[in-house]
Amino acid sequence: MKMSLNVNRNRRLRKKLYLHEFAIKGFELQFTFEALDEDAFYDLVDRMIDFADTRNLVIAGGATLKSFHGLITSADRYESATEEDLSEFNQWLAKQSSIDDISVGELVDANYDFDTKI
Repeated sequence: MKMSLNVNRNRRLRKKLYLHEFAIKGFELQFTFEALDEDAFYDLVDRMIDFADTRNLVIAGGATLKSFHGLITSADRYESATEEDLSEFNQWLAKQSSIDDISVGELVDANYDFDTKI
């Protein structure tokens, strides 16, 4: 059962539930890799994590040697990823020669709207 987001709640509950002004925004990310060996795969993942760190972002998701799917959001509590973060991440991915079929979603509520499809 999905929680109704339109119910009037006091500030303390909105904060506890990450609602309205406390909503955390992030963006969904999906891409495929060219055929990578395990070392090249881990090198790419490490570089992606390092890039996310430079923008104070965290990556949640999963990957195989052929694809990645996840959510990117701010590393700070009650902070969100921004349109600039989304754009910069998309540009960084486009520069990686081993990445294909990049699909970056729009900013969504990371706690309640992550089930969106990109």
